[in-house]
Amino acid sequence: AVGMALSGTLQNFDLNSFWSLVTDGDTLPDEVPDLVFDTLTVSTAPKRGDFSMAGSVQVEWDKLPFEGALSTRIEFSMSVDKSAGGSSKSTAINANLSIQGTGPAEFCDGLEMQDFNFLFSYQTGTGWQLEGGASISIFDTILRIQAAYAQSATRRIFTLTSTAAPEKKLIALDGAGSFAFRQFDLNIDRRRLENKKTRTFWSLRLDSTLEID
Repeated sequence: AVGMALSGTLQNFDLNSFWSLVTDGDTLPDEVPDLVFDTLTVSTAPKRGDFSMAGSVQVEWDKLPFEGALSTRIEFSMSVDKSAGGSSKSTAINANLSIQGTGPAEFCDGLEMQDFNFLFSYQTGTGWQLEGGASISIFDTILRIQAAYAQSATRRIFTLTSTAAPEKKLIALDGAGSFAFRQFDLNIDRRRLENKKTRTFWSLRLDSTLEID
């Protein structure tokens, strides 16, 4: 029998402390700010020990390399399944942490963060994965950066894409020529082989314009 299910809310919920408790000492990524949810919705099945929770909060995120803070909305959801392993009684944890911020916030003259969004995903057995991006204004050019990181027992994969709109002229020499940047792609794939050694595969792509006078 499934048994009784209960639902309710938690007040002033400290996410960082709770995460350390349910994962036996693991911590949230360093970039995640200290989070206290005013209200968090919770449901649980006491007989099995399963539970899930979800909530959102608006914070001023100051753990970024510029003066001031970005207005940031954070949404968190988590489920704990005590019966995931059948007779082995293992516990499966799945969690998502969405962070969306809006600016502008200034790094220095001519360099501003316009917005960003990141999704941290956690699953028992694989750990944290990350995907997201940011828009940065460099004078009259918008630089869009997209990044993703994924891991498994045998692989670590990181991808990065940076696109400038319009293309950004980085070098301009009178009478010689110029160099302008449009897009940069980087992929790093680190694999653990059967002999327990590791190999790293990578690829790099640069889309640019070189003009020679």
